Amino acid sequence: MKIGFEPSAALAAFVLLGSSLPLRALDPSTMPDLLTLQAASQATQKKLQDGAAANWTTIITKPGGAPITINVIREGDRFSYSFRIPDGSSTTEVTRVVQRDGVWYVTDLDQRGKYRPYECPFQIPSIAVLLPRANFLTVDRPTEKPLGDLQGVSNNIATFHKPLPSATRVALQGAKKQGLDRLAADPANPKAGALRQQIAQIDELLKNGFTYRVDLSNGIIIDFSDAQMQLQVRDFHWLSVAPPATWVVASGRWPDYTAPPLPNDRSQFALILGNASWRPGLGSDYDLKLLDLNTGDFRRVPYHGESAMDGAFFDNRSKVVVTALDAMAGTSGVYTIDLATGENRPLVTGAISDALFYDPAVSPDGKSVAVTRTVPGGDLLKHQVVIIDLATGQSHDVGRPGDYAFLSWRRDGKGLIMHRIEPGSPNQITPRNIVSLDLQGTLAVLHRGDTPTVLGDGRILFQDDTDNLWKTCDVQGRNPQVFADGLAKHLFASAGPDGAHILFIRKEDNQTMQPVIVDLQGHENLVPVPAALWTNPSWE
Repeated sequence: MKIGFEPSAALAAFVLLGSSLPLRALDPSTMPDLLTLQAASQATQKKLQDGAAANWTTIITKPGGAPITINVIREGDRFSYSFRIPDGSSTTEVTRVVQRDGVWYVTDLDQRGKYRPYECPFQIPSIAVLLPRANFLTVDRPTEKPLGDLQGVSNNIATFHKPLPSATRVALQGAKKQGLDRLAADPANPKAGALRQQIAQIDELLKNGFTYRVDLSNGIIIDFSDAQMQLQVRDFHWLSVAPPATWVVASGRWPDYTAPPLPNDRSQFALILGNASWRPGLGSDYDLKLLDLNTGDFRRVPYHGESAMDGAFFDNRSKVVVTALDAMAGTSGVYTIDLATGENRPLVTGAISDALFYDPAVSPDGKSVAVTRTVPGGDLLKHQVVIIDLATGQSHDVGRPGDYAFLSWRRDGKGLIMHRIEPGSPNQITPRNIVSLDLQGTLAVLHRGDTPTVLGDGRILFQDDTDNLWKTCDVQGRNPQVFADGLAKHLFASAGPDGAHILFIRKEDNQTMQPVIVDLQGHENLVPVPAALWTNPSWE
């Protein structure tokens, strides 16, 4: 899935990519003992794992944004998170999560409910990203993994500087070039200011590498940044016991969403990136949701990391495969998620600085998953098609890299249909083609167009980028026909499991997006969710 170059998404990859942290009264001659630091870090983690109670505050600030303060209390496997935003001279709580007895009790703006872990569809979806970041990191085996160059020590806080790994440097250079190309193509873009700010951050990282600060008494990393946000950990202290009120939830009715989302008929489930609370003018804040197309009910797909980006169903629709990243852990990968149990199982994982994964598609026989993977070299828009054998876990590349997206399997399982963005000038709209790729790596251009999906009869539905009308063609790209009336206001399409209905995203006049279901005759029905921010549906 690629919606266009979004620097914050493209650069979420690089953990501990540094900020301009203040270096106050530092003494570079004072090098901390690494064995002592390792012991302190391990002691902190062991004490927490043994059930000791602790309290700390995490402050997260996005570029140009207001700080979000998260007060955290942990005691064994129980957690309390209070998210607060600035409100004049004080702060206001917007979300509270209490984890106890394997359940999340969530107070989210004007709503509340009981959820299984990771399934709450927060009204501010980025809460799901911030929540794992609220849990601090400690240094990991500093005797084995170099911490970098010591800049000095002040008040038992050590500041380290570390050069960028070569793969990260190349990727950042590629991201900078894409940002500059985007500015050249559209200098009046309303996001130009934020884009210039992120390019400036990239320049700083390329020049200085990254910098972070460690509390030598406990091994906690108390300051670090990636290109998406700066994180600070403050006032960490042990408690003899967590205040009993921490685990008390307000009296009254708590809507219960803890039952597995698995009715007998699961054909009306779709995966979709969305934010039902979004309104024009707000940022692009969304997450991957499981949506019931009949009722409009939805919940977050329970990926245990930060961001699941794309998904697809397996045959029985009780499991999904997602591509996801976890910037805090520094990993990207392909995972299966059991919707009944919430279990996450990795298929392929790796360092984010090496690759990002997108566009999962399950083969018709259910034995393989196709994805795209970024390739080394700094061009984040060049992707390699990869097929993963589910029985063995082995994967192999198919064909040569290209700017591919929106993978669908042919109905006969002999290859893939996708779109390819062709090379072009940054000052021009680059052409897009629907292409087929067989399992031996042979590529064929079928028709000009974008965002294809394969229908139940094997024909390809796509949006022709020359006139923005939806059309169909056969698997060789022949016999193109306008679908319905062309559906010029519709974006993104995913064929349903019955082969006779298609889930579209319709762009409304006020710039909101409305999911709609269209049958093969062009008859349209609204999905009962508010017009808001919805994109990249996956229904089949």
